Amino acid sequence: MKNTGKPGSHTILNFEDHTGSDTPLAEWAGDFLDAAPVLILDVEGLNFDSQLIGELINLHRSFTSAWEDQPHRLALVNLTEFSNMVFDQVKLSHIIHRYKSVSEAVADLV
Repeated sequence: MKNTGKPGSHTILNFEDHTGSDTPLAEWAGDFLDAAPVLILDVEGLNFDSQLIGELINLHRSFTSAWEDQPHRLALVNLTEFSNMVFDQVKLSHIIHRYKSVSEAVADLV
């Protein structure tokens, strides 16, 4: 897993590093949940399903617990058209932000 974010300001994790792993997403990202108040997850090429939506909700809960009573943001970048459609259907945009690119997310959130 590669954190390409600026220490203390934001963390960027590439979901491709998690692909094929049996480790739950929140556990996989666990070492980085309290590293910075902005967590950006690059999900390029990934098509969301119900299991991954559940994993994202658990990741959001863990991230929120790590930053309780402090401003924090979780964002996804590089979603496929299908994943954007699924995300719209489950109505998670109010808790997990979406951006077209890492640079767009960093510019808005950091």
